[in-house]
Amino acid sequence: MLKNIIITINPFLAWCNMIQGPSTETSTASKTEIQHAGGYSRRSQDDTAGRKRASVEQEAPAQNMRPYPTNKELRARSRATIEHTDETESSRQTRTKSYTPLSPTTPWATRQEVCAPLHVGVPENEMWAPPQAGAASPISQGAEESRGTRRPRLYDTTHDSSRQLSAPPPSVTRSMSSHMIVRDNQSVEMEQLKKQLASYKKENEKLAGERKDAEEIIRDMTAVLHTTRAEARRLHDELSKKKSENDKLRQEVEHLKGSINMSRSLEAKLQETESALASTRNSLDTATNQLKAMSEQKTQLHTLLNDRTFELKGAQSFLTTADAFSGADVISVLQKLNAEVLQSAAYMAESMVDTFSFESGGVRNENAYAVVTGLFGQSLAHYLATKKHKYDPLLIQITFQSCFVQFLEFVICSWTLPGDDSVNRMLASTYERMRCGEAQAISGRWRALTSAYAHNHEESQLIASVTPYLTGHFSNIMLAAGCSVEPEILRASVEKKLSDRIILLFKLALQLNKIMMEEITSADLRTVTVPFETTYSAEQMEDAYVDGDPAAGGVRVLCTTDLGLRRITRLATSGDKQWDDKLLLKPKVALKTVVDSMDG
Repeated sequence: MLKNIIITINPFLAWCNMIQGPSTETSTASKTEIQHAGGYSRRSQDDTAGRKRASVEQEAPAQNMRPYPTNKELRARSRATIEHTDETESSRQTRTKSYTPLSPTTPWATRQEVCAPLHVGVPENEMWAPPQAGAASPISQGAEESRGTRRPRLYDTTHDSSRQLSAPPPSVTRSMSSHMIVRDNQSVEMEQLKKQLASYKKENEKLAGERKDAEEIIRDMTAVLHTTRAEARRLHDELSKKKSENDKLRQEVEHLKGSINMSRSLEAKLQETESALASTRNSLDTATNQLKAMSEQKTQLHTLLNDRTFELKGAQSFLTTADAFSGADVISVLQKLNAEVLQSAAYMAESMVDTFSFESGGVRNENAYAVVTGLFGQSLAHYLATKKHKYDPLLIQITFQSCFVQFLEFVICSWTLPGDDSVNRMLASTYERMRCGEAQAISGRWRALTSAYAHNHEESQLIASVTPYLTGHFSNIMLAAGCSVEPEILRASVEKKLSDRIILLFKLALQLNKIMMEEITSADLRTVTVPFETTYSAEQMEDAYVDGDPAAGGVRVLCTTDLGLRRITRLATSGDKQWDDKLLLKPKVALKTVVDSMDG
């Protein structure tokens, strides 16, 4: 639509510039009129086409619309059009002097003065003559030639022939006639152009309003376009997100397809494995049944083997005569025990004498004296009560040794510990009868098994059970010897000092019990002690406290201080020589002569 507006206004501006500006050739003005007149004849068609294009351009983006041209641009375009017309028509028209624009009311005299220079030098036969009726000027003829290409004139361009003028020369007359016709035509054209300009202005105002509406529509459409673009960008972003999600989903689908394929392959492998497992289970069941049968057979064989092994062990235990220890080994352990007894007795006697005070001259504690008399005899009890012990504790030491020997002999020869006299006597009597009626291997194996299964207490428990026994005996010995301290205090002191010594002595005694009762079955080994008041015999015993010369005959034994060892072997079950009795280690004794050098 804007293009049509520019095309419609340009002819009018060209006419205005031609009238107000300097004069040009008549042919140029006529041709310009003819050219623009053709444009006016097509106005209605162009306007209709322009309106259609404007409606189309309103739908196009705002940047495709052409703005209104300025006045300078319109004038420049008109001048370019007129100059182009002058250049094309200059070859056929003669140049004339510039003229002053004249109106139709200008007097003829004035016109002659204005046009006078044009008649100078013009021959009379060429002077202008009034045109005849029906005749047309050359310019009019040229205009008629292009009448088919422009709209028809709405006014008559011929002049009134009745007007009486002075006859100018023919050439001047022709020139003036042409100029007057042109000016008359221009006046009429100007009026028409003014009317057209007014209509164009109205149309332009209408178009301006339409343009404003179009601009508003364009702004609205621009806003809608921006909104649409934002929505398009949002949709594009969403589309990108959807594409990425689709890609992820596609990848997941591919992964799931791979997983499905893998699961199918695993299912196939699983079926193969299950079939193989089924066959393996069948084989395993068969093997299990065979194994059960073999296991039952093995159990039967194992039971039979255990029975035969047990029978063999029983027979072997009774038939075996080899001993784990020899007599020399037993003697060595027994001598070590005797040495520990001597050291322990000496330590206890010296510590008691140094700790407590003693009074001599008679029996001070009847109960203690009676116990000592029952354990060690009347002689030793009398000597303990009558002798002074403060500076010579030898008699107390000898008594302590004898007490240790009696206790350790009981431990070594006991069948059960802690000792039960009735059980020990019963087992001892049973063994003596078996010994007399069976071979040495059988009686010895019975002794070993019986002793092994009769001892069922721990060593610490045994020590804890026998300590009070020894503590009581040692306290009675001290009281019988004249110790003046209270029995409770004395007993506590004795127990404290005895606890450090009894452990080693008891362990050695248990070791000898195991060796003599269980490890040696080819013979019977027994400890030897000499009863008090027995006549001393150098062949059967040894004086522990001999000073120089041996003891004379007829001297009696006060007590036993060291254990001896005897071996008894069953040689045959019948005949004169059935037993072999040999003394391996003599016991040591303290004779009554030991008290002769003591203070009374």
